[in-house]
Amino acid sequence: MKIHRSILLHPVFQDSELLHLFLYCLAKANHKPGRVLSPQSEEGELTVERGQFIFGQRKAAKETGVNARSAHRKLVLLEKLGILSRSVSRRFTVVTVNNYSRYQDNPNQTDPLPGSLVSHPCPTSVPPVSTNKNNKNEKKVKKKIKVFSFDSTEYELSKLLLTEIRKNDENFLASNPDAEAPSLQRWAFQIDRLLRLDHRPPEEIRQVVVFAQTSSFWRSNILSGQKLREKYTTLLLQMKSQPTKTTNGKVHPCEIVI
Repeated sequence: MKIHRSILLHPVFQDSELLHLFLYCLAKANHKPGRVLSPQSEEGELTVERGQFIFGQRKAAKETGVNARSAHRKLVLLEKLGILSRSVSRRFTVVTVNNYSRYQDNPNQTDPLPGSLVSHPCPTSVPPVSTNKNNKNEKKVKKKIKVFSFDSTEYELSKLLLTEIRKNDENFLASNPDAEAPSLQRWAFQIDRLLRLDHRPPEEIRQVVVFAQTSSFWRSNILSGQKLREKYTTLLLQMKSQPTKTTNGKVHPCEIVI
């Protein structure tokens, strides 16, 4: 397995537990198909394909040192990011590492581009295991979750918001577990709506973000992308009413705190 330096630029790297769980899943996945006992299967056995493994929340917590509840939450986040997929039954979960062959095969292939850890959010050759052929819900196509690249406008504006928040509270991430760095993808989703649906220009959003975090009132209220969009019109009007206190919102790349 090769780990390219571009992983340093990926949102997963910003959360040690998330990265830990991803590497755990990659190491646990079968390198070739295997069979395990399964009372839920008509044959009494279940085939676990290459790139898949049976995930146990308690076992994962024991083997990784990550709290069981946190391990489950991180697993769900990895699925949302398109890095893996799950097939959940009443007794166990089959995890599929998407693009498993890209991580484990052909060591001489060209190094991936930055952010390629999730460049193909859908599985290529390893389909999720179906534990119940009659389960109609499995036939439903899952809604694709958009993942923003680290150099996209949406993601950069999300990083700007995090940077400005941490200027006021350097312990923001430690004191707000739900606002960990991977939530930048959720923030970017709200920024995307500001750009596409609300037709707000990027430069204006930058100005509003900086204004919100330099305001003694708003700095404690605008702590997420969702809150930014929710209060955007009010923030914009107040910013325009105080022209002497506004700023162009430009931040040098070296000033961005991740």
